Amino acid sequence: MKLSTTARIVAGTALGIGLVALAPPTDAPASTVPSASRAGSSSAAALRQNCWQGRPVSIRGARMEYQECRRDYGGTQQTAIRIRVKDTRRDGKCAVARGDIGYTWDQSTVHPRVRVVSCRTGRWSAWVRSGWWNGNQGYEYVYLYR
Repeated sequence: MKLSTTARIVAGTALGIGLVALAPPTDAPASTVPSASRAGSSSAAALRQNCWQGRPVSIRGARMEYQECRRDYGGTQQTAIRIRVKDTRRDGKCAVARGDIGYTWDQSTVHPRVRVVSCRTGRWSAWVRSGWWNGNQGYEYVYLYR
């Protein structure tokens, strides 16, 4: 099943409580050319990576920011996600951000790779990185839980 690349927001119930939102993909990635050591490789297999900051995603009670990067590593497409979340309401629920990585044409390859929780109202969590995983697409979610 091939997914559309148009921006989507998905809302629903998470664990019987709260909302879920899928971060919309951004339009054009900014290209960077890191050194081999910054790309996480000591060889020249990963010569270029594209990184971009996604639009912040807000739901009632939480806000998420993320950065997504892609690279070609030895002929394989890889994606990495950096993500953080903020709890924006004093309602006893914690804000959770999750990043999944996989291939758009094979949804069975999409798996959770990074998760961060913030229960302190008004404070951002630390940035959390997923590392490099095989796949050409990152999916970022934000939701609440008690």
